[in-house]
Amino acid sequence: MLTTVGDGMEIALLGRVMRDAWHQCRRRPLAVLLGVLLASGSPGFPPHMIQGSEELHGWANLLWLALPAVIVLGYLAPLLMVAYLGTANPSRPCPAGGAIRAAVRMTRRALRPGIGAVILMWVFVAIPGTIAIWVGEVVLWPSFMSDPPDLSDMAQRQELLFRLTVVWPLTAIGLAVLALLLPRIVLDGARNTERAANLSGRIARRAPLVCLLIGLLGAAGAVIRAGTSFATASAVAAVVGLGAVLAAAMANALLWHTRPWQPIDNEAEADPRPPLVSG
Repeated sequence: MLTTVGDGMEIALLGRVMRDAWHQCRRRPLAVLLGVLLASGSPGFPPHMIQGSEELHGWANLLWLALPAVIVLGYLAPLLMVAYLGTANPSRPCPAGGAIRAAVRMTRRALRPGIGAVILMWVFVAIPGTIAIWVGEVVLWPSFMSDPPDLSDMAQRQELLFRLTVVWPLTAIGLAVLALLLPRIVLDGARNTERAANLSGRIARRAPLVCLLIGLLGAAGAVIRAGTSFATASAVAAVVGLGAVLAAAMANALLWHTRPWQPIDNEAEADPRPPLVSG
């Protein structure tokens, strides 16, 4: 049975992961821009439970017109971001000029299993999100999805507190379990989504602190929303979108630093060697 690493070793692993994640973000600033744009243009998950102002409703109507493009972008953007950040691997760096072309090639090769992986991640997010909505109907009622919208300061504070204390942790746990799913498929070329998910779960059991931090940062970009005006809501989403980019970079780094835990020949068996935390 797999066990977690010692506290000292996991802290060391976290330090290496954070160092390499910062290296990826610094070397690939376009990925940061992509993550911020995606987060700022998203209504969040779940969408605003307190119905927004007429300004937000107008922007939402425009998003419906571009729904096909939004859906495609929602599936492809996570794959492209993982691939583009992954081209800044310190051990196998890719020249900046060819990074985008390399990322597009990796995304194209990983398209079929990658879309399946994104759907699986959405399932892991949708289940706790649905539970959170049920809780919200009890906790925030009657301001929950009220019409006309309740835009009072008290109602907005209640929704933000609800997102921070209920939706965020629930969503983060699901993303933590699947922290290595996309890097395994996009960067390593795995084609079996189920095996990649099983590997991610094994790594999550051995390094729960690192994976939980990845889950919290990734979930922050999806669930934390505040403000009733378009400008305020977009600004908040953009800030937490930075966390989602950092989470993707950390997942890539965790994949590289846990190679001794990953199976080489048989994906059903775990590699018994100790973790790699140096270098």
